[in-house]
Amino acid sequence: MDYKGKLSAIDLVTSLNGIRRSDSPAAKAEIAKRIMAFLEDEEEDAKVEEALKQEDKLTAEKVRFVRDKKKIMAAAGMAGTTSEKMAQSFLIEEMSEKDSEIARLWDDAKKGKRSVSAVYNKAVRKKEAQENIEFETTPREEVAKDTRPILAQVNDKLRAEIKGAQAQAQEWKDRYFGLKAGYELLENKYDTLKNNLKMVLEGKADVKIVNNGIRKKAHPTPKELRKAELL
Repeated sequence: MDYKGKLSAIDLVTSLNGIRRSDSPAAKAEIAKRIMAFLEDEEEDAKVEEALKQEDKLTAEKVRFVRDKKKIMAAAGMAGTTSEKMAQSFLIEEMSEKDSEIARLWDDAKKGKRSVSAVYNKAVRKKEAQENIEFETTPREEVAKDTRPILAQVNDKLRAEIKGAQAQAQEWKDRYFGLKAGYELLENKYDTLKNNLKMVLEGKADVKIVNNGIRKKAHPTPKELRKAELL
């Protein structure tokens, strides 16, 4: 029959299969990885394309990282597993292609005979052993190269950018407080001048400045009276 509901095709299939099937945790992780292929994020994909057009590989990797993380979490929820189990399955699958023992253990896990964590720990130990061997046989001139996964490199760059942004924020914060103090000083001077002007206009003081202030009017001196031809 033609489906006329509001769910997408992948939502419908996974919801129906989740009810009728009793999959092992390993099998659910595998199903979640298949679901990822059907999940689309046009907005994030457009951002990646735009970054690549601008030859901004770092931004493209950042967007890909966020996009893939969102897909993993969505697929894990639809398959009834966790993003952690999916992350473990990615490494196990990578090692299964190189190691027949890991491939056999993973098949057992999908049949419910072993746990995902047990196979993952075994795969991690084998991967670490492989990397140690590869490192020992690597020529000296290549040892200095950064051979870590691209996401690890991106994370380091992000941390460096965050530290730079924090330092810049502190600099602007210091500037703000400096400007604020200067503004308050000017505001005080303005209030003083305004009060002085008010006193002059009200006839309570003359305009002679004494010690940065205004001398209040008192009785005239004899010199002032003679000058005014009153004495």
